[in-house]
Amino acid sequence: MNPRLVSYNQLPSASRSPITAGLKNVATKCSNATNASSDARPEFTRHFHPNVWDGHDFTSTSSKHLIDERRLKELKKEVKNMFSLAAGDSFRELDLIDKIQRHGVAYHFEDEIEHILQRTNNDDYTHFFDQNICKNEHDVNLYYVSLRFRLLRQAGYYAVSTDVFKKFKNEKGEFHANLASDVQTMLSLYEASYLGFRGEDIMDEAMAFTTKHLNSMLTSLSSSPLALQVQHALMMPLQRIPERVYARYYIPIYDQEQNISRNKTLMEFAKLDFNSLQLLHRNEINEVQKWWERMNIRSKLPYDVRDRVVEAYAITNNIYFEPQFSQARIHLAKLWVILTVIDDTYDVFGNLDELGQLCDAFQRWDANGTSHLSDAMKLVFVQVLKFFNDIEADMIKGGNVVGVPFFKKEVYCLIN
Repeated sequence: MNPRLVSYNQLPSASRSPITAGLKNVATKCSNATNASSDARPEFTRHFHPNVWDGHDFTSTSSKHLIDERRLKELKKEVKNMFSLAAGDSFRELDLIDKIQRHGVAYHFEDEIEHILQRTNNDDYTHFFDQNICKNEHDVNLYYVSLRFRLLRQAGYYAVSTDVFKKFKNEKGEFHANLASDVQTMLSLYEASYLGFRGEDIMDEAMAFTTKHLNSMLTSLSSSPLALQVQHALMMPLQRIPERVYARYYIPIYDQEQNISRNKTLMEFAKLDFNSLQLLHRNEINEVQKWWERMNIRSKLPYDVRDRVVEAYAITNNIYFEPQFSQARIHLAKLWVILTVIDDTYDVFGNLDELGQLCDAFQRWDANGTSHLSDAMKLVFVQVLKFFNDIEADMIKGGNVVGVPFFKKEVYCLIN
């Protein structure tokens, strides 16, 4: 049975109920509190946009979407074997890496991918500049050159030269017009162009060249899967979209392709893996949500603070989504929620004297030194301190190196 991706409400974009505009004004710096003293509070009362996820059960899922772990392991072995089958053909190897990355399952094969890219980076590619010694048709293929360049650059091999693209320009220094006849080639060069550095003019030229031709090609592509891919790339380039979000978009597009190159095994594996990870992520959101509800700080404060658990988790998930980082995601999501409470306290409620005292409390991190704080400031400080104590306990329990003191120092620096 061909699995399908579980349908669910997508995590919000930056334009939908954002956690913050950047925590850019963690209000008045505490140092200012020594220069001015005032009991005055902000003249306005801010009421934030309601939580758009209220009532959403992130743990609910249909029984038909339960993950077949045995099948998942079988498919992983089959996909891993594809690296052996592609060995010796650099084009097939890089094409396989590209498809695996787009499907969001590259984290399963990091060693295999790194081995290929390291070897590819060390290969002698001087034959790009002399057609007489080209070993195969891929050496002069712009699609392949662009793919190789992009995969190496995004893997951290920044020294790979842009000179490989000069071969595809005419005597006027412009890209050959006949290159624009192939959509896949234009798309490959377009995606590579976003990995150019400042001063690499040829990559800027490649971006302008491909953007122009891809836009003109859209009208003739109708509603094919390739048209959807081009349209999406122009709207949201590959380098500017979170990996999991891109996988959720790409897998159904790839599923629609009818050509013989479609890798059904990879597609099935990607679907099962996506659903498996999604289930884990949903459970993590639910855990953070329950922690937030137990804290119940919104009902205890005399001012409004944002309820942005899902948005906080989305930020964390975009940093690292892999299953082995589950605890880190939960901790960091909670931290974002805590920082939001602090940010709103500074922006909405506290006066200079109160905020200065709160800042001093964060410098000491002493639960017994809160007598001078107002009730609201004391509540915020105690909840933040409890959060860090809980993290420390979790890390000790897991046998991890405790970095909480450094964590606290950075939070104080942010507040200050």
